Amino acid sequence: MTRIIARIKVTNKGTAPVTKTIPRGMVIEVAKPSSPYQHATVLRDYPVTIPAKSTVTVFVEAGCLNRNRSWPQAVSGNLTPFSFTGLSASQEDLWSQFSP
Repeated sequence: MTRIIARIKVTNKGTAPVTKTIPRGMVIEVAKPSSPYQHATVLRDYPVTIPAKSTVTVFVEAGCLNRNRSWPQAVSGNLTPFSFTGLSASQEDLWSQFSP
């Protein structure tokens, strides 16, 4: 499977620590969707505890979604509310479900 590492910054503005999960299947789109780079989906759950009034950086492993686009390297992205639930261990399966 073609895998990428995405860097996600998570902020807690509250006065107590919180634990959240970056969920398996979350779709990350490139910041400029018309760019030639692939979107990605997070490959497993990533629990993260954020101390009060802090920002932490989480590195997540993700699979590429668009076969006809270039592999993203040092490309800004956006977290989306979308989730891919048909996650497979095979890059070919991912591409077959998302790419023409």
